[in-house]
Amino acid sequence: MKYSTIKQFSKYNSITFGGSVICLFDISKRAFSTCNDKEERDFTKAREKDSSELHPYYVTGFSDGEACFSISISTRYKNPQVRFSFRITQKDHSVEVLNKIHRFFHCGVFTSSQRDKTVEFVVNKFEDILLKIIPHFEAHPLITSKALNFESFKEAVLIKKSGGHLTTEGFNKIKDLKATMNTERSFEEKFRYCTTKTIHFTIEWLIGFIDAEGCFYNRLKLKHKGGYKYIETESTFSIGQSISDISILLSIKQFLGGSGWIKPKLHDYTNYYEVKKINSSCSYSEYRNSKPSTFLPILDKYPLLTRKQLDYLDFKKFLVLKESKAYRNKEGLQEMERIVLGMNRGRDGIAKRKGIKFPD
Repeated sequence: MKYSTIKQFSKYNSITFGGSVICLFDISKRAFSTCNDKEERDFTKAREKDSSELHPYYVTGFSDGEACFSISISTRYKNPQVRFSFRITQKDHSVEVLNKIHRFFHCGVFTSSQRDKTVEFVVNKFEDILLKIIPHFEAHPLITSKALNFESFKEAVLIKKSGGHLTTEGFNKIKDLKATMNTERSFEEKFRYCTTKTIHFTIEWLIGFIDAEGCFYNRLKLKHKGGYKYIETESTFSIGQSISDISILLSIKQFLGGSGWIKPKLHDYTNYYEVKKINSSCSYSEYRNSKPSTFLPILDKYPLLTRKQLDYLDFKKFLVLKESKAYRNKEGLQEMERIVLGMNRGRDGIAKRKGIKFPD
């Protein structure tokens, strides 16, 4: 039997946590099983039987987090050479999503770096840029300040299309556009772009953005109070972003019912001077949410497509153990600690941490 909504799960397939249903065995068409998924799912390659197509707004959301639009200029030849590229980079453990994006656009190539353990999806053929990349982002616009880079990129592409790059005026215009893109774009321009517009996004955009910028983490802490020792648990979902785009995180917070908080904490997140002052010491902002009922139903219905999905499944397992107070016995605490140490970087054996001693 297939379930069309989370609420249709039987009591054997789910538990209630904070008013939200946590799925233990989701057998719907696009979902993953928390029971055997670690052994069966490999995000480093495309699944042979997977014929599903990405939603256009998922691609835009993922691009808002991970993509880069760039222009390269060469004057070594008689005629100026102007080249364009659209790139998305992922760690090699999540290359499956790049395969899906490659199928979505029907163009592009892959490059890899053994040193960084990354794979890059690259579109650099001018015809593909003009006929596939630009039309997609015109129809399904970027939401973050990366949209400014796209607009500069698009303007330069259209100049080349008309042959304008062969004129002094057109060539200099492309140089000027390139000089204000990406890291060269001012903090003020990016900040004001995000704060002076109404931000709208779809669920599919949000899932793509979470796949790019989201993180799930659990923590266990041994605390001391009044001569007693006890275990404190923490389960948090977070989304990171440049502080210039902090309005995007505020919109996501509002979409999730106002739950959670933004770091760093400011009096007015729309005040340019207040945010700029913080930017001098902290250029990164983060939305954090420790109320599972506000985001679990969404992520159960729309599974992530990178290896981050495995962290989400472990995140839910930890919640199940936390709800049953498994940390009160040694075996339960060890299982929760095993989950903590095996998530995120720990999945690659990078995380190093001493174990927690069970309170006497």
